[in-house]
Amino acid sequence: MKRYFSLFLLYLFSVHLVPVPAQTTEPLWRAATGGLLVASPFVYEDTVAVIREKGGLYVFNDKGRLLWSYKNDCDFLPFLTCNNEGFLITADTKAALKLFNPNGRLLWTVHLGTLPTRPVDIGYDSRIFIRENNEELCLNPQGKKLWHIKDDTITTQEENRNYTVRPVINDNGIMFVGGDDWLLYAYDTGRKNSPKKKTTLTYNLGLNNLERTPFVDTNAMRIKLEEISKSISAGTVYKKEHGYASTLMNIAGIYTGAYPYNSIPIIFRVDAISLLASLGSPEYIPFFCSLLENKTLHTSVRAAAAEAIGIIGLDRYKEGINTMAEIVDNLITKRQFQLNNTNILVAIAKAAGNINHWMGARVSKEVAAILAALSNPNLPTTVRSAAAEEIEKML
Repeated sequence: MKRYFSLFLLYLFSVHLVPVPAQTTEPLWRAATGGLLVASPFVYEDTVAVIREKGGLYVFNDKGRLLWSYKNDCDFLPFLTCNNEGFLITADTKAALKLFNPNGRLLWTVHLGTLPTRPVDIGYDSRIFIRENNEELCLNPQGKKLWHIKDDTITTQEENRNYTVRPVINDNGIMFVGGDDWLLYAYDTGRKNSPKKKTTLTYNLGLNNLERTPFVDTNAMRIKLEEISKSISAGTVYKKEHGYASTLMNIAGIYTGAYPYNSIPIIFRVDAISLLASLGSPEYIPFFCSLLENKTLHTSVRAAAAEAIGIIGLDRYKEGINTMAEIVDNLITKRQFQLNNTNILVAIAKAAGNINHWMGARVSKEVAAILAALSNPNLPTTVRSAAAEEIEKML
């Protein structure tokens, strides 16, 4: 370990120029990983993630406690990426891209077809960009392809490709490094860093600057909805997304064009909400919440809005959860329930369960409260059954 500690000192002085604490001869802690680390540790807030040979992924807190681990059926590639919520993304040697939530739940696996040669990029709204040479593949946070293009203006930064196992330091000044003895070591550098945003890209849909979409009649709306549906299914959205989002939001609930809003068929509004949810951006959640809260809308439209929040799942600011909790409270606790609200409550139960699937412990308390309220024996069987099903998934 002396040779390894020399490397530690060299790293501190030559790279970061930080003072070496008096007791650096002993690490703060060490943790066994069962194999040689094949990539630099990845730090996010007070956690550190490491990849070891033979498909091992381990996440520790900065006190050395193992939070979760995952054993893959083949080796992982030597890089990790993390979004603003602590969701980890990595790929393996079978070209399978995998997304894990902060509790270690594998949310999805997408087979890319070819091995990526660099870490993926994460956008502001957690969509995923895989860039290779002059190609770009964009996935929404749920792993659905939004586009795959070839563009000579797309470049990758070769200088950022460093796959050697080198030390990293978190914001608390703790340095993590893997040893050739299969252990992860943590050292106190004695200097805290200023917190940095973890996203590599910014992406904003500009939802406060929507275009008005005039329609002559319902047939024009139907044709537009079919066009958008085909584009989403084919993964050819790309730069048309803002226009698509404007159209869908206008049809779903904020339309002020020449065609009377009250004349828009309910099925069109529901389809528009479903298509908007398919785009997958968490930036749509406030809009869906506004629909869910609007008592003047048909219950099918409000139920579709609840389902859309659940489809997105990534309720980073708990807007969806809080809105659903308020709706449940109004309908049950304040005795405003009517039989035509049944589909709304069923949709809320399923949406709350899916948000818990995505966000884990961060929302489990709020989700449990919603599902407990929906288990009220005075509610219809369909509502109680939906709540029971989601509660069983949480156990």
